[in-house]
Amino acid sequence: MIVNQVSTKKALSEALCTFWRDSLGWNQVHVQGFCSADQIIASLKGTLSPVEQKMAATSQGRIRMKQVRRALLDRDSDGLCEAIAASIQTTVLITLSTIHVSASKEIFTLVFGVKGSRALPIKVG
Repeated sequence: MIVNQVSTKKALSEALCTFWRDSLGWNQVHVQGFCSADQIIASLKGTLSPVEQKMAATSQGRIRMKQVRRALLDRDSDGLCEAIAASIQTTVLITLSTIHVSASKEIFTLVFGVKGSRALPIKVG
């Protein structure tokens, strides 16, 4: 799915909902432009079903949302945010435990762990 910045919020909302539905596998969205971490988190919270809202309201859900926000805002994570902002097309793949971001020809995986999150670059080709 290709979206412009005007419809980015809705597309990211739909993609991020799979954050709580790991068993459904991958969800993918190609984003043109850049969406702020706060906008992504607000989009996610605004589109959760009642069951997902209960899950997000648990302490584990709140911790995970904070981890996502920190990871998206962390500009020292191997240039992840800069790569997203500079790319014409960004691919975001989301599961319960990781967010895979492909910006230009660089692919990063955001890994969430006990000590926080970090971006790991993956070499392509």
